[in-house]
Amino acid sequence: MKCAAVIAEYNPFHNGHASQIRKTKETGGADYVVALMSPDFVQRGMPAFADKYTRTGMALEGGADLVLEMPVRTAVSSAGDFAAGSVKLLNALGCIDLLSFGSECGNLEVLEQIAGMLCAETPSYRKILTSALKEGATYAAARQRAIAAELTAASAKKGLPAPKDLPALIGSPNNILALEYLCALRRTGSSIAPFTMRRSGESYHSLDGDFSEGYPSAEGIRRRYEREGLSSIAPGIPPASFEVLRKDLEFYGTWDRARYDILLHYALLGTDPGRIMDASPEIASRILFLRDFYRDAESFAGAVKTRQYTQTRIQRVLLHIFLGLEKEAPCDAASYVRILGFRSSAAPLLKALKANASVPVITKSANASRLLPAGALAGFEEDIRCSGLYRLLTPKNKRENEYTRSPIILDDLTSLSF
Repeated sequence: MKCAAVIAEYNPFHNGHASQIRKTKETGGADYVVALMSPDFVQRGMPAFADKYTRTGMALEGGADLVLEMPVRTAVSSAGDFAAGSVKLLNALGCIDLLSFGSECGNLEVLEQIAGMLCAETPSYRKILTSALKEGATYAAARQRAIAAELTAASAKKGLPAPKDLPALIGSPNNILALEYLCALRRTGSSIAPFTMRRSGESYHSLDGDFSEGYPSAEGIRRRYEREGLSSIAPGIPPASFEVLRKDLEFYGTWDRARYDILLHYALLGTDPGRIMDASPEIASRILFLRDFYRDAESFAGAVKTRQYTQTRIQRVLLHIFLGLEKEAPCDAASYVRILGFRSSAAPLLKALKANASVPVITKSANASRLLPAGALAGFEEDIRCSGLYRLLTPKNKRENEYTRSPIILDDLTSLSF
């Protein structure tokens, strides 16, 4: 049995995600694909388009065999911590053979070369990185400058020209995450083999929602939904997955920005930002200075950001304030794993997971207090609390809470069961 993992947000699940799962099985030779999925909040520092159960149902209908919940702290971290926490958890499962990820590059050999440079952090690399940071560059921009210099120097030593399109190679969103995954695999000495494929369709951050080739970006789908409504996004999502999303959005709708604005303001008034995860002293100071001028989340993030700190970084810090995530984590990122859903045909995979995982596997939330030690239980309860906050953002609050939800089971021969 060969098992592959995909680290994803599925915000929402779309045709590109279904294609990745299909190619992972066809080209990568995987018998099963496990999705380690972000919960109700995502890495760009925002609530998810639909809740984790809806996105789990979409993923199962789209070809995933098992969906596991990523801890919220990992899900809302910077790219490096997002990748490191996810890979650490996948290592702990004990049954993952491949890590499948998309990239703009599509060339694993080139990505591995760059990842080796990142992990080595040579004196020349550190010198350029430090210099760029002192000049006021963001960490991402400084790192890109250092990598470009290292690649150019390495090519020159071989008498070769520098690689083409260096900014795209080291600065494209999926390539950035791909490099972080490769670094995390190296640093943990993982036995999981990387497997990449070239991303199809729109770029990760495309706002256009171009459906002409059938592969719009998740951001494009969300934007089109805001402009044109639910039916307009159907061509970008597999039909069975769209049906899951349609049922949810028609009744509950997506999260309410006005509610988030108000609840974030309330959290800001009662929080010391210096205690919050990922808030540097400078960010904390700016938040305190500007707090009395708050109007809404988006404009406040724009006011707090500087040349060195991007708006996405500030959005994440503000989300951490909303969620009450302080700097000291209650437990390690890989202290437990929670099952959100699975296909009925994945019984051998579930058996392998339970036999080989080095961390407790949570199927029912009510059993967590019995299965988890104190630190891990505190982390699990933090995840539960954050999902409760997400429910406050929906116009129609969902009655079921985290302790009454069971995993979603997709009977491969019939229909989706909630």
